[in-house]
Amino acid sequence: MAATPLSLPRPDARFLALADQTKFVGREPERATLLHLLDQAAHGDECVAMIAGPAGVGKTRIATEIGAEASAKGFLTLAGNCYERDDAVPFIPVVEILESFLARAASPAAFRRALGDDAAEIARLVPQLRRTFNDIPSPLEASPEQSRRVLFNAVAEFLVRAASDTPLLLLLEDLHWADEGTMALITHVARAVCKLPVMIMGTFRDNELSPAGPLAQALDNFTRLHLLERINLGGLSPNAVSDMIRTLSGQEPPSSLVDAIHSGTEGNPFFIEELYKHLKERGRLSDSSGALPRSLKLDALDVPENLRLVIGRRLAGLGDQTRKVLGTAAIIGRSFTFGLLEASTRADTDMLLDCIEEAERTGIISSTLEYPESLFRFSHELIGQTVVSEISGPRRQRLHLNVAEAIERIYENALEDHAHDLAHHLWHAGPVSNADKTIKYLAMAANQALAQSAYEAALKHVQNALTLLAKLPKSKERSRQELGLRIDHGVALLAIDGWYVPEVGNTYRRARELCQELGLGGDPSLFSVVFGLWMHHLVRGEHRDARYFAEECRQLASQLGDDKLTLYSLWALGCSQHFMGEMTAAHDTHDIAIRRRNSARDAGLFTFGQDPMMSCLYYDAVTLWILGDLKQSRERELEAERLARKLEHPFTLVWYLVNDAMFCELRRDYRSADARMAEAIPICEENGFAHNLTIVRGLQGLSLGAQGKIHLPPSAVGSERGLAPIGHELFQPWVRGAMAEVLAKQGHPSLALAVLDQAIELVDRIGERFFEAELHRIKGEVILLESEKETGDGGKSAERAEQSFRDALAITHRQNARTFQLRASMSQARLQMKKGQKAETREALREVYNSFGEGIESIDLAEARNLLLAFD
Repeated sequence: MAATPLSLPRPDARFLALADQTKFVGREPERATLLHLLDQAAHGDECVAMIAGPAGVGKTRIATEIGAEASAKGFLTLAGNCYERDDAVPFIPVVEILESFLARAASPAAFRRALGDDAAEIARLVPQLRRTFNDIPSPLEASPEQSRRVLFNAVAEFLVRAASDTPLLLLLEDLHWADEGTMALITHVARAVCKLPVMIMGTFRDNELSPAGPLAQALDNFTRLHLLERINLGGLSPNAVSDMIRTLSGQEPPSSLVDAIHSGTEGNPFFIEELYKHLKERGRLSDSSGALPRSLKLDALDVPENLRLVIGRRLAGLGDQTRKVLGTAAIIGRSFTFGLLEASTRADTDMLLDCIEEAERTGIISSTLEYPESLFRFSHELIGQTVVSEISGPRRQRLHLNVAEAIERIYENALEDHAHDLAHHLWHAGPVSNADKTIKYLAMAANQALAQSAYEAALKHVQNALTLLAKLPKSKERSRQELGLRIDHGVALLAIDGWYVPEVGNTYRRARELCQELGLGGDPSLFSVVFGLWMHHLVRGEHRDARYFAEECRQLASQLGDDKLTLYSLWALGCSQHFMGEMTAAHDTHDIAIRRRNSARDAGLFTFGQDPMMSCLYYDAVTLWILGDLKQSRERELEAERLARKLEHPFTLVWYLVNDAMFCELRRDYRSADARMAEAIPICEENGFAHNLTIVRGLQGLSLGAQGKIHLPPSAVGSERGLAPIGHELFQPWVRGAMAEVLAKQGHPSLALAVLDQAIELVDRIGERFFEAELHRIKGEVILLESEKETGDGGKSAERAEQSFRDALAITHRQNARTFQLRASMSQARLQMKKGQKAETREALREVYNSFGEGIESIDLAEARNLLLAFD
């Protein structure tokens, strides 16, 4: 469906509510800066304005003032909040912005048209859209690596379309509570709307900013993008405090009163207002004539040590029933509806309204009319926190249970929309809640978080559910529940940490045990578990174990008769055979997969990482090159590239480019390798593929070193793992071999030999043998280089080198690896030429060279041809 711009006839209620607030005072320089940025944004000069300061300093108030100004200037003004929860709702400020779009649209149909083809992805964030619009298709299946990026792109495109029709202001509050996913989405949006009439304005407490946290990282990114304008708020000046007291009292305040309140509050606006109200209630702010006192001395009882204490004193002035009602409201959250509060308290409606009105009169809460009902909000998050802090632990648990049960009753037909809140309240209800029900909603919330690519939130919910599940008696139902949780656990872990971390293996092993306990031998869930174990062991370089699980995948796919799973199983088996040096078998397996491509493609899109057909084509290209079938290898490589580009799937394309860069370096075609990496880098940066970017940087170093363009210092040996973290052993024998070649050429043969010995030992330990022959050949060449620096070894170096070449040739014969056989034959021929033994060696080299046939060219064949000419 073609998308159309969306106009919102109803402005955001929170900006309209300014008329009921205390007059805005002070902040002239900050306000001027923000209005200037707003004007720049209106002309397409996007910026990210971050308002920082301690609690109560007025961040929200100045942001809301700017929002009202923006609305008056014709901006679409949209706001969303982060909240202090240990299980944060994924992407909550953006969800609130999207919900505001829906609520304020001229009609549901207009909003649907504005969603366009992005509806399927945006519905992952706002599930209620699927009930509102029954034409929204299911989202495309994608790997965890790509799923989040597709979602982010959809949200960004939606906002880009909104900004194309009218300037846009996004207000994001309390970002110090934002999780990694939320800040990643905001950063992505900021990149996408660059050069559009958009201003992103955020607020955060700078004294709660973690240097290594997601907000700090986002601020660094905004700075690098030249988007960030930081506004630091401190206390109000004495003049501004005087204006504020004048507004509150309607009288001209004496300077002594201003000085006393300013020094007692350090100019914190929220503290000033709360202290003023507290003193007024105690009768300290008027003389016998009703005028403000000419002098005022504040004692410890007047000025508490912190804001929570002064709020506590304000709350103590409320009626008992009102305080109880506010306790339930604070458990619900910073904002709440009357309907949910009524259902949670089961109180008489009139009594409840009286309590709400009392709290609103005293400024504890405020209300706005947001279609279709009123929304109440604590005037400051510190008020809600203070209310909760005064409730005993057991009562809090009961209140959480009451809220959860109320949500179930009110939203019985839309429970999935409230899964995160239900999971939150039932988890915090602790032992007073039903464990089975808590696990049910934790699992539901985890599934929803996974669907939203909110992997950290999913992991938290799954871990909580598993903790509860362990306390239940053993049963088949418990095992079924645990299996689902373990599978979700594995997906969340691999998305966050990668396949190689031990916990991923432990999770999938437990899931496999559960499948066996439940007798799920013919169930697709078992295939996903076994495939996960294959990938885990493959990436860790545990090839014998990986091969075992690849064989099991093949058997399961055959039992299930599923074309898609068959393709995955052939990819797994062929890949394992390739890495273990079984080249002929690897080609046969990949060829079977490639010949079945039509039926497999019709079976649905891929869900694990990169496209499996592209992977089969790529690995077959490398395998065929090693086998010496250079023509078919090139054809397969081109097929893999065409498919990688045709799919328009960034992760698949980056995977191809990065791996093909390795293939080019393996062929010594460094110019092509450099071109592949140059193309991959911006895609990695744009899509957040940090691991692939790390690999590219390492490959660049190896390529430049092999070309003699950079010098690798001996200290580089300590970082030969530079292409992968600890535990990620895949490709490490090749990495060490490539690094050893560079070190030897740069005059460090002894160091290179040490690295090669490590690599050969690693091959024997993990079973990764596709590069084994080359390691022995390179070792022979390095031995000869080292001998040039030494004298008087009696020809022992030549004997050692020749033995290495013989070892390499023996391996190539076992593996049918003709390309590596050609290289080893050339190395042996050069050595024999130096020894004067030309004839036999020349014929052996010619035989290998002629086996490649006519009309084929490669760097190795050109080198062999020149060497044969030198013999003649």
